[in-house]
Amino acid sequence: MLHSFIGVWRSMTAFARGDLGEARAAAEAILASGERLNHPVTVAHARSLLGRVATLRGDPDAVAAHFGAGLRLHLEIGDSWGLGLDLEWLSALAGARGRHDDAA
Repeated sequence: MLHSFIGVWRSMTAFARGDLGEARAAAEAILASGERLNHPVTVAHARSLLGRVATLRGDPDAVAAHFGAGLRLHLEIGDSWGLGLDLEWLSALAGARGRHDDAA
């Protein structure tokens, strides 16, 4: 599991640097690992990271798919930190689109 969490932070670091290609590659790798190991925490975080990348790449279908899957898993496993991050990104996205009622 440690390898998966290192991958999460690798993806987050790449994202913070603005390297969306590396962020996506790292998130896809940990998604595959989490699915193979049947580890929902890893899968949920990977989905959320992929949702962030899709947001900045302007791919609304991928945003909905990844954040939807991440939100469901974070709720299912009771991961309040992951859920908070998902909701923060979705709220920011709604606000950026002028949908302030949805952002609240």
